[in-house]
Amino acid sequence: MYRIKELADMSGISIRTLHYYDQIGLLKPRRSEDNGYRLYDDGSIVRLQQILFLKELEFPLSEIKRILDDPYFNETEALHMHRRVLVEKRDRLSRIIQSVDESIEAIKGGKKMDSNKRLQPFDRSKLDEFQKQYEQEVKEKYGQTKAYEQFEEKRKSYKDNDFSIIEQERIEIFKKIAAVMDLNPEEKTVQELIHEWRMHITRYHYECTIEIFRGLGEMYTADERFKNNLDQIRDGFAEYMSDAIRLYGRRQ
Repeated sequence: MYRIKELADMSGISIRTLHYYDQIGLLKPRRSEDNGYRLYDDGSIVRLQQILFLKELEFPLSEIKRILDDPYFNETEALHMHRRVLVEKRDRLSRIIQSVDESIEAIKGGKKMDSNKRLQPFDRSKLDEFQKQYEQEVKEKYGQTKAYEQFEEKRKSYKDNDFSIIEQERIEIFKKIAAVMDLNPEEKTVQELIHEWRMHITRYHYECTIEIFRGLGEMYTADERFKNNLDQIRDGFAEYMSDAIRLYGRRQ
């Protein structure tokens, strides 16, 4: 676990900014110590990295939160998209550095440098076009889903006490699933609990269609944040849930 100062030192972000991220729900600490210190885990590091990537592309914080909270958000896929933009930025910077070197050589040799060679590397049109395409792709994929809109609508209607009740119900369902992990995930008892989990999501968060539920099951093992959190309940819990949901999806 990392204290807020450690996270600030690693990322170069001020403690005040991290407090603000906590306040708006963009990056909340995993827990707080009795003395009030905020503590962050590896999942927090992953989320902060995504926040910084999207800030680099000038997404507003409200949009970044919307994207990262989306049920369909896929970290690996997002990193591939980030990489495409960053490679183009790197290539543009390399061209500028080359232009600087050529300018120095031209001055040393008393030669006149071609005007196009001086100015062309600074052309941002390709990068701007690429970045706009990327932003549109991210927004379409993660920023406007029906599930997220439902999630936001329901969340706004809840009081503090509602959140505790919802969380307690989630914990109870997971405890019951963890208690039957010695059974084959195909067993009726297990499948009934998996159905109960799907209904919990639909009741309190958004309509959990079979497609969304399958996606969540895959994410439980593919996304390290989910896997680490679920495996704290019981070793292998994430994989067991993923397998049980996959079987549930086939039956539906």
